[in-house]
Formats: sequence, C-alpha cells, structure tokens
Amino acid sequence: MIQRIQHLYMLIMATICLWFLYTPIIAGHILMQEQRTYKLTAIGFFHQIESGGIITIEDFTYIAILLGLLSCLSFLNIFLFRNRNLQNAFCLLNYVLIVILIASITNEWFKQLSDEISIDSITMGSIGKLMMLASLLIFNHLAMRALRKDEELIRSADRIR
Repeated sequence: MIQRIQHLYMLIMATICLWFLYTPIIAGHILMQEQRTYKLTAIGFFHQIESGGIITIEDFTYIAILLGLLSCLSFLNIFLFRNRNLQNAFCLLNYVLIVILIASITNEWFKQLSDEISIDSITMGSIGKLMMLASLLIFNHLAMRALRKDEELIRSADRIR
C-alpha cells in the first residue's frame, strides 16, 4: 500500500533494519599475538581466529530485538494510512528506538575495543554501515515531515468545503 511518499520512507527504514539483522555492523582486524578478525553483529561480538574457529565474546540479543521491533513498527506504520495520529506516534517511538539502537551499538563497540590492546583497521564498509544507521534518523524525519504535510493538506481541503 505505497500510497504516499512517507510510506516509501518507512519501507526503506524497515528494509535497512532487516538488512542489519543479517550482516555485520562493524568488522575489522585486531593485532595481538596473532591477527584476528572481529565482527560486531546484531546477535553478538565475534572473533575469528586464523585457524578458522569463531569465538563468541558477547551476546547482544537486545540489539537484534531493537532492530526487529524497528522493522516491524516501520512496516506496520505503512498500513496505518487512515490514522495519521497513530502514524505520527509510531514515528516518534521510532525516533526513540533508533537513538537507543545507535547508542547501544556504539557503547558495545567502544566497550569491546577498550578491552583489546590495539586496533589495526576498521573496514570502510563498517563506516558506511554506521552511516546507514544514521540514515534511519533521516528517513524517519522525512516520514514525519511528509505526514505533517499530509495533515496540512487535509485541513486546507476541509476549510475549502
């Protein structure tokens, strides 16, 4: 039911959240005694040893739950086109959840990095993915702005009658 531009923004937000559930958010290399590759995903923080084994350092199910909740709310918001007040409330809730998500991901990332000795590199894809997290805020703002314009258009049409 992509009727208006705000629905497209909400669909993009839901797609980004689902994409983050299945791809690593941050990846890089750690130089200690041996070179290790680390990945921060929505599910947890992993080290991959050169022998091919994967060690789970910490479990982040709450980040996966936040991403799933954001995705569901954004997708559900598309079908609430008859109730703009509820759509606006869901967008405000999305704002809060996105800020909590970004804060928790950066908190866990810095907490894990402070435990290690030295960091060699962060891949450019990781920086791009962090920018994608910030784009969630932008798309949510665009959706709220389009909802506001929609409401003003309907009020002006009611005045003409």
